[in-house]
Amino acid sequence: MRSVFASLLLFLPFSALAQSEADVDRLVNAQVAKTGSPAYSIAIVKDGKITLAKGYGYANLETGTPATAETVYRIGSVTKQFSATLVMQLVNEGKVKLDDPVTKHLPELPKAFEGVTVRQILNHTSGIKSYTSIPSFGKRLREDATTMDMVNMAATEKPDFKPGEQWAYNNTGYILVGMLVEKLSAKPYATVLQDRITSPLKMEQTRVSRHEEIVKNRASGYATERGKLSNAQYMSLTWPYAAGAIESTVVDLAKWDAALYGEAVLPQAVLKQMWEPAKLAGGKTFGYGFGWSIANEKGVQLIDHGGDIPGFNSYIGRVPGKKTTVIVLSNVEGGRSEDLGRKILGLTIPELAPAERKVIEDKDPAATKFARGVLESALRGDLNMDLLTPEFQKILTPERLKDASAGLGSLGTLQRFDLVEAKEENGMRIRTYLIKLGTTELTAVFALTKDNKVAGLQIRA
Repeated sequence: MRSVFASLLLFLPFSALAQSEADVDRLVNAQVAKTGSPAYSIAIVKDGKITLAKGYGYANLETGTPATAETVYRIGSVTKQFSATLVMQLVNEGKVKLDDPVTKHLPELPKAFEGVTVRQILNHTSGIKSYTSIPSFGKRLREDATTMDMVNMAATEKPDFKPGEQWAYNNTGYILVGMLVEKLSAKPYATVLQDRITSPLKMEQTRVSRHEEIVKNRASGYATERGKLSNAQYMSLTWPYAAGAIESTVVDLAKWDAALYGEAVLPQAVLKQMWEPAKLAGGKTFGYGFGWSIANEKGVQLIDHGGDIPGFNSYIGRVPGKKTTVIVLSNVEGGRSEDLGRKILGLTIPELAPAERKVIEDKDPAATKFARGVLESALRGDLNMDLLTPEFQKILTPERLKDASAGLGSLGTLQRFDLVEAKEENGMRIRTYLIKLGTTELTAVFALTKDNKVAGLQIRA
């Protein structure tokens, strides 16, 4: 479950394993210094086989329990790729079609959901309001909820856009995905997951997480505010459900990665449909498939996804063309697992190595002053929405702004705002800044129109 500001994941030829492991150690230690994460568990997979699996730090700070490759973490929105796969298995069996209206199979849904298709809930183009962006959600985290509680919460809100018109990350859609799986399978989501994926793949430590269950090697989750660690807030796991309630280990996720190269889960032709960019109205596309983000960087295809849930942060990044995958799990909110995973991938795939950012001459200081002002007011939560284009206002709603400003504001005040890239694309000024919130370094990318409206803003690790 990602905030609206979330970024819109070794092999060497392993004769040099010791040196490679030392490089990973260096990257992890640097990430711990940035994030204060109590633990990371890492797996690097080549040709479906683990080349490195290791834990760093502590799975539980109070008991001093070390993290290992077998430590169990909640994986948040990495859950979505499993939920999407369950639906695609049902598609493959002819029980549902991607372009079926969701209400055909779930007639109990509110009228507001009519016209939304199965495809659109899978690739976040439904326009339905994401229940996690609604203010009342944050007040109800400790309560148990039913799927219809979440559905009705979203249905009372105005849609962000018409189905298929745009793309916006949406947790409500994956509540519907879970409901669809249960309806067509006549079994609880957790049972279907076990029957169809985790048991056949022998993923023995992967399941829908439950607070009351005793789980060997399960990590405790933490939060950090202004540099101080605390136990993460309690959240009823009825809320994330099929959008983010799974827990797993890096070893189990390596088994999952290996299965995606064969046909144990789905035929390859069906899996490829999950990795196709979403098609939007007007012929545009967006780099998200079914439960996976999709990017092409310098000719290298990257299929990945991150996850955030109270106490935990996760990432899986796959480079099918190199048959290389990196999995990173951490037990702190904002653990920046994606940032770490991408750096590890970059050790051996140069095209994916994060570019070194150097401060450049600012030839448009007025634009920088405007952009900084927008960010500062966004962090305070009092951003003038008239500064955004109408299209961006539909995505960055006041509710989402409140959620994002609370998350980013907890990192501390803005300490740095330096220009590292300025270019023009499609009539937009794209300006990238290195920023520092408290002790956390991030990248802010603004898309500005010629009349100084913000058409887009991403805060990236």
